[in-house]
Amino acid sequence: MIATVEADIVSTLDKLVGNKVKSVEALPAEWDDDMMRRMLLLVPCLLVAFAGGAPRQVGEMLPSIEGQWIVYACTGHASGQEARRLGDAQDVGAYELLDRVVVPGLHNHTVPGVGSLMLTRLENVFSGVVERQGLAVYAATFSIPMEFDPVTDPADLADFKTFDAQYDVKPFTPANYPAWLTGDYSTSRPDAHDQVDLPQTLV
Repeated sequence: MIATVEADIVSTLDKLVGNKVKSVEALPAEWDDDMMRRMLLLVPCLLVAFAGGAPRQVGEMLPSIEGQWIVYACTGHASGQEARRLGDAQDVGAYELLDRVVVPGLHNHTVPGVGSLMLTRLENVFSGVVERQGLAVYAATFSIPMEFDPVTDPADLADFKTFDAQYDVKPFTPANYPAWLTGDYSTSRPDAHDQVDLPQTLV
C-alpha cells in the first residue's frame, strides 16, 4: 500500500514536470543537514516523503489511516533567494513548481486502487540551515485514505538470506519500479542488479 502510493506520486510528478527539474524521487533519508547537503546535487528537484497518518476511526475492523504525503519543491539558484523562489532565465523557481506542477497535478489525483490525494497544507520550510545551504524548500502536504489488509501472513515474507538491490540511473524511470519490485522485467529492466547470498551462521 505505502509503496504503491509512493511510486504513483513519483511517477505522476515525473511525467508532469518533464525536464524542468533534475530529479524526482522519494526522500531517501531523514530531513537533516546531510540530506540538505545532498539536495544541492539534486536541485531543482521534487522529493516525495511518506509522513505517516492517524487512524481514520479508532477500533474499526479494517485498519486504515489518513495517509500524509509531503512533496518538497527544492531549488538552489546561486543568484539568491528571490531567484530560488521565482525562477530565472536558467532554472525554474520553487513557486512555479508548486503553482504549475505539484498542486494542480496531485490535488484530486487518484491513485489506482487506493483513493484520491487532497491538498491539506503548503509550508515554507525555511531555516537558517536551509539558507546557509543556498536552498529554497517548500512543502505541499496531501492526504489520502489508505486501507490495510488486516490479515497477516508472515509466510509470504522471505527470510533475509539474500541482499538484492536494483539500480536506476539517470534518466530515472520511476514508473517501472512497481513492476521491478515484483520481478516483472517484461517491458524494462534496472540499469544494474546486485544479488548476494549472505552467510547464515555467526562467526
